[in-house]
Amino acid sequence: MDFSLTKEQELIQRMAKEFAEKYIEPISQQIDEENRIPEDILEGLRELDLFGIPFSDEYGGAGGGYSSYVLAMEQLGAAASGVAMIISAHTLGLGAIDIFGTEEQKKKYMPKACKGEHIVSFAFTEPGTGSDPKQIATTAVREGDYYILNGTKRFISNANFPGPIVVFAKDDESGKVTAFIVEKWCEGYSISEPWDKGGMHGGPLLDVYLKDVKVPVENVLGSLGQGYPILQYAIS
Repeated sequence: MDFSLTKEQELIQRMAKEFAEKYIEPISQQIDEENRIPEDILEGLRELDLFGIPFSDEYGGAGGGYSSYVLAMEQLGAAASGVAMIISAHTLGLGAIDIFGTEEQKKKYMPKACKGEHIVSFAFTEPGTGSDPKQIATTAVREGDYYILNGTKRFISNANFPGPIVVFAKDDESGKVTAFIVEKWCEGYSISEPWDKGGMHGGPLLDVYLKDVKVPVENVLGSLGQGYPILQYAIS
């Protein structure tokens, strides 16, 4: 079996390495001290299409697959782990939309996210709970053509950037955990100050507060009560 990299994989790996060495490594200490990735670095990542590496070009992605994605993250993470953290968390959320989303959801949310214009979040964990769906306290109550979400999510990456966030909540119809696509900075959405982590500085980690957030029924990701299988698939 041949495990050699393809020409495309080598190109993406080299492109990420050159960008990391030229632009990220010289300011790695600054990133660590300020706990922030400068906007010009994010813009450079966008120009290289590094926010959409594994996703199909049908939805604006680079079509490079997950092997190319991992090769690029290795190079970025070696220069500053927080940079890789932003894209990896983004890919986690966007990957869930890619696999479980309807055609309409993909066309609505993926193109801007693949270009890095929007940065995606993935919100399952809560205060006092890890990944146990039985402990989820965030609720989603059906009211007409909307679900009303209330709850707190903890340690959520990229929650301060504009774009969609995949939120897991216990809905009142199935009584189980369901995934919803929520647009950050909608009415009722707010965040904490970034957590002061011991490492991976620059990759923002925040709490998310949802107070009477209205989510259209068409923004259910997958099926009602099937949130946990989405979580299992996304993190595997």
